[in-house]
Order: sequence, then C-alpha cells, then structure tokens
Amino acid sequence: VPEAPAPEPVAKPRKEIPLIAIQDDGDMIAEEMAEMFDEDRVSHRHGNSEPEAD
Repeated sequence: VPEAPAPEPVAKPRKEIPLIAIQDDGDMIAEEMAEMFDEDRVSHRHGNSEPEAD
C-alpha cells in the first residue's frame, strides 16, 4: 500500500515542470519570431533592389 501515496506527490511536481518549460519555450519562440521578422524585413529590402539592377 505504501506505493499508492508515492505516485500522487510525484504527479504534482511533474505537472509544474512542464508548465515552466512551456513558459520558457514561449519566451524563446517570441524572441526567435522577432528575429525572423527583422530578417524578413531586410530580405524584402534587398529583394526590391535586386530587380532594379536586372
């Protein structure tokens, strides 16, 4: 019977870990997205100059 109470406390901390990981991922994704948007803007600017040279 001592095994029954063990899984209960283990499940609680396990649920908190994924929540924190998801929050961290969200911050990282937001930063990566911002960088990608900046890169897209630069690429678009270069793209407008290339056709003119042609």
